[in-house]
Amino acid sequence: MVIIHASAVAIDVDVMIISTRPTGLILALELSLQYTSFWIINKAIDRSNKSQALIIQPQSLELFSRYNSLVENFISISIGSIGVNVYINKSLAIRIDL
Repeated sequence: MVIIHASAVAIDVDVMIISTRPTGLILALELSLQYTSFWIINKAIDRSNKSQALIIQPQSLELFSRYNSLVENFISISIGSIGVNVYINKSLAIRIDL
């Protein structure tokens, strides 16, 4: 059991996940299937407006298929990419339209 004290509020959870990267999110999915309480924290204060994943690998879709309609939801809300920008030293080096 982990007890978190934030803003004078105590939150009682079984597991604290310190990552919003793929491994931490998969752990959260697995814990939710076991009805285990968890808290996810990330070092970033705000969401990034930069894409951290352009594609979902077939192996990831296979893993996600264990979670009912998760794959269908991913596919239905995904946005088709229309191009890729490549930056070098914070300057646009090339744009590839797809």
